[in-house]
Amino acid sequence: MLLENICFERDNKKILDNINLKIDIGKFIAITGPNGSGKSTLVKIIMGIEKQDSRKSDFKWKRYYKIAY
Repeated sequence: MLLENICFERDNKKILDNINLKIDIGKFIAITGPNGSGKSTLVKIIMGIEKQDSRKSDFKWKRYYKIAY
Protein backbone atom coordinates (compact mmCIF):
# COMPACT_ATOMS: atom_id res chain seq x y z
CA MET A 1 0.00 0.00 0.00
CA LEU A 2 1.31 3.43 -0.87
CA LEU A 3 0.03 6.70 0.53
CA GLU A 4 1.64 9.89 -0.71
CA ASN A 5 0.97 13.44 0.45
CA ILE A 6 -2.29 12.59 2.22
CA CYS A 7 -3.96 15.75 3.53
CA PHE A 8 -7.27 16.20 5.30
CA GLU A 9 -8.99 19.29 6.70
CA ARG A 10 -12.20 19.65 8.68
CA ASP A 11 -13.68 23.03 9.61
CA ASN A 12 -10.53 24.79 8.30
CA LYS A 13 -8.36 22.76 10.69
CA LYS A 14 -5.60 20.51 9.32
CA ILE A 15 -6.06 17.00 10.63
CA LEU A 16 -3.50 15.29 8.35
CA ASP A 17 -0.77 17.18 6.52
CA ASN A 18 1.45 15.47 3.91
CA ILE A 19 1.28 11.93 5.32
CA ASN A 20 3.46 9.43 3.42
CA LEU A 21 3.32 5.72 4.16
CA LYS A 22 4.41 2.55 2.36
CA ILE A 23 3.37 -0.86 3.65
CA ASP A 24 4.67 -3.96 1.89
CA ILE A 25 2.46 -6.97 1.19
CA GLY A 26 2.32 -9.36 4.15
CA LYS A 27 3.41 -6.74 6.71
CA PHE A 28 1.47 -5.75 9.81
CA ILE A 29 1.58 -2.24 11.22
CA ALA A 30 0.05 -0.38 14.14
CA ILE A 31 -0.86 3.29 14.02
CA THR A 32 -0.40 4.85 17.44
CA GLY A 33 -0.53 8.36 18.83
CA PRO A 34 -2.34 10.65 21.24
CA ASN A 35 -6.05 11.39 21.11
CA GLY A 36 -6.94 13.73 18.27
CA SER A 37 -3.79 13.07 16.25
CA GLY A 38 -5.62 11.77 13.15
CA LYS A 39 -5.23 7.99 13.53
CA SER A 40 -8.89 7.18 12.91
CA THR A 41 -9.10 9.74 10.11
CA LEU A 42 -6.15 8.10 8.35
CA VAL A 43 -7.75 4.65 8.63
CA LYS A 44 -11.08 6.04 7.37
CA ILE A 45 -9.30 7.48 4.33
CA ILE A 46 -7.64 4.13 3.67
CA MET A 47 -11.02 2.37 3.98
CA GLY A 48 -12.73 4.93 1.73
CA ILE A 49 -15.06 6.27 4.42
CA GLU A 50 -13.50 9.76 4.27
CA LYS A 51 -12.09 11.50 1.21
CA GLN A 52 -8.70 13.15 1.43
CA ASP A 53 -7.91 16.57 0.01
CA SER A 54 -7.69 15.53 -3.64
CA ARG A 55 -5.57 18.51 -4.63
CA LYS A 56 -2.55 17.13 -2.79
CA SER A 57 -3.07 13.39 -2.47
CA ASP A 58 -2.17 10.19 -4.22
CA PHE A 59 -3.39 6.90 -2.79
CA LYS A 60 -2.87 3.48 -4.30
CA TRP A 61 -4.91 0.60 -2.87
CA LYS A 62 -5.01 -3.06 -3.83
CA ARG A 63 -8.01 -5.27 -3.07
CA TYR A 64 -5.95 -7.88 -1.24
CA TYR A 65 -5.15 -5.60 1.70
CA LYS A 66 -7.12 -6.16 4.89
CA ILE A 67 -7.82 -3.66 7.64
CA ALA A 68 -8.42 -4.54 11.29
CA TYR A 69 -9.88 -1.53 13.05
